[in-house]
Amino acid sequence: MQVGLSLTLPYFSARIIDKGIQENSSSTIALIGIIMFIFSLIQLTLSILSIFLSSRISLQLGRHIRQEVFSHIQNFSFQEQHIFGSASLITRSTNDVTHVHMTTMMLLTAAVSAPIMGIGGIIMALHENMTLASLLIIGVPLLALIVFFVMRSLLPLQKQQQDQLDNASSLLREDIMGIRVIRAFRRERTQKDKFLDANTQLRATSTKISTLWAFLMPATSLVVSLTSVGIVWIGAHEIDKHHMNIGSLTAFISYLMMILGAVMMSGFVMLSIPTANVSAARIEEVITTPLLISSSSSARALPSGTYGFRFNNVSFQQDKAEQPILSNISFSLIPGTTTALIGPTGSGKSTITRLVSRLLDPTNGCIELFSLDSPHYKASDIRTHSLDAIRSLIAYCPQDPYLFKGSIASNVCSFIDVDNTHRLDQETEERVIHALKISEAWEFVSHLDKNIYSDLVSEGHNLSGGQKARISIARAIYRCLPHPRSHSASLLILDDAFSALDFITDSKVRSHIAKELPHLSLLVVASRISTIQHADNILVLNNGQIESQGAHQELLNNSSLYRDIAHSQHYKYIKEEY
Repeated sequence: MQVGLSLTLPYFSARIIDKGIQENSSSTIALIGIIMFIFSLIQLTLSILSIFLSSRISLQLGRHIRQEVFSHIQNFSFQEQHIFGSASLITRSTNDVTHVHMTTMMLLTAAVSAPIMGIGGIIMALHENMTLASLLIIGVPLLALIVFFVMRSLLPLQKQQQDQLDNASSLLREDIMGIRVIRAFRRERTQKDKFLDANTQLRATSTKISTLWAFLMPATSLVVSLTSVGIVWIGAHEIDKHHMNIGSLTAFISYLMMILGAVMMSGFVMLSIPTANVSAARIEEVITTPLLISSSSSARALPSGTYGFRFNNVSFQQDKAEQPILSNISFSLIPGTTTALIGPTGSGKSTITRLVSRLLDPTNGCIELFSLDSPHYKASDIRTHSLDAIRSLIAYCPQDPYLFKGSIASNVCSFIDVDNTHRLDQETEERVIHALKISEAWEFVSHLDKNIYSDLVSEGHNLSGGQKARISIARAIYRCLPHPRSHSASLLILDDAFSALDFITDSKVRSHIAKELPHLSLLVVASRISTIQHADNILVLNNGQIESQGAHQELLNNSSLYRDIAHSQHYKYIKEEY
């Protein structure tokens, strides 16, 4: 409707000139002027409404795609994350989505109106004068040819630009994350050279794209100008021969501008489509990537109770790896007992913790779930249950503690509180403080101005390493505390969580856990003998296999590797200090 009204305005302008001005008819000028004013107001209103609806729809599409990408990424395992890389996933969920929703907006506005304006303009131009319309046969195809040439050249360059942007983003992210290591080893110049090389390549590609855009504008302007000159030249002769009115020439020039404008508008839309097409393909690649680890379609219900886990000849090997990380691992995590893992770096300790929580799935063997509370519950493979059901039974404290922006309370009980404005109910507050006391974090939290509501920056950079570790342990312990409205975890995994703690704090935390949470199955990964000496069962791993297992004193007598680890840590001296 908006374009249709636009096409009528040059027609009325021609009538004002021919019927009003030339015939000196004020009433005709006033009448046609009022009609044009009303049409212009309606056109303006429809134009605003069109842009509003197009913006609303395209932004909703962008929000929907971004949500789909984010939700799918949250279900990625380590393998899928490794395929794309963090920098590429960030670019795909931000920059690529922006390209798609901006192009969608252009399609809903320009791509809809341009064909109507072009075809309507040609019809109206033919109505004004058939002789001048012959110039359109030359101007319109020439303009379309220029646009097609530029679009064809831009397509591979825009794909290359996106890949180079991913590379530059990845290098920048690596430099920011490892800035302390880079400075410590004086690698600033090397990293600067790497980023300069990536930035130079990106700049070169962007320059080529900008050059094509720079060529497009004057080339199209030249075609439009030459066509206008031809129309005025031929039109002047037609008027001189009384074959055409001055108003018709004016209207024809207006229609010519509309037709050429429609072609250029279509060209701009077509130029944005390759970029959006590349971005859409990159987004689709993420969304359609099959999840290697997902809930079974026929997931079994999980009755409430306390559960244990059993490893049955479990092996794990990464894709394209020559050797397995774990081979034939068998042991049980029984409620009320503590199992410890120790061994050289790279022996597979953290891999076991990821397997039991289904962050990875074994390539051979299986991990069974069994219940001591329900004798009728038959042991089953954890892959037959939903991810939510299995992970609800597990509280996990990772090797590298990560704290979110918000308050200490929001990090411990895991609720969204970025602005630190939310306050917990009394029962939840008491559970948070209880978890902090068990992890020995209440010792410093209680002295803060806002105690559990004290602000934390992203990654907890305003705390020391030991303080971050204790809050991370408290977060895992919170999941294990009895709760009247939700199931508490049955297995607590501490993946080298004590490495940032001193020996005394380490001992206190382990003592608190044993006293306050005796029903738990505890899996501890540690590098210090003092941390695991009281465990019920200690697994000594070497080259992905269980070299030996048993209690502390038993291993000191029977395991040479365990004795070597104890000797390297001057274990006897540490024991006397305790």
